[in-house]
Amino acid sequence: MRILIVEDNPQDRELLIFALQEHFKTEAKFREATDLEMAHEYLQRGGVDAVVLDLQLPDSSGLDTFTRVHAAYPHIPVIVVSHNASLDLAVDIVRRGAEDVIIKQFTDTTVLFRRILFAIERGVRNRALWMTEPPPPPESGTSIEAPPDTLPSPTGAGDRG
Repeated sequence: MRILIVEDNPQDRELLIFALQEHFKTEAKFREATDLEMAHEYLQRGGVDAVVLDLQLPDSSGLDTFTRVHAAYPHIPVIVVSHNASLDLAVDIVRRGAEDVIIKQFTDTTVLFRRILFAIERGVRNRALWMTEPPPPPESGTSIEAPPDTLPSPTGAGDRG
């Protein structure tokens, strides 16, 4: 399993990877992105089975972050992590296609691992359904990319595993 962690905060990113590596052992490989542009580069290459996505990134924020990823890659399960504890936002994101929304209070790594694993499994099941019928065409003008002048250079992230 190949999981893309999209998180700009180094401490949160390290904690997520630690928690997942601890439980997945050698069954998963991790890729890291610190902004949406870098995430898009990984996703375009293919080979990503799931995305763990922070909503607040240097080049995107809030619901727009999820919407851009999901619109461009609707067949890849996305698990949102956020400091925003708004139930309304979480329900809205799940209704729009996220597999789960996890509040960034990673106190129990086993619970975190289980929620992410179950979300990935739901996504795999849903992907199998996609394979039985063709996906709808992307909406006109849908793109994960922002205008080039607003995208910062990616730093401090890469491959693991």
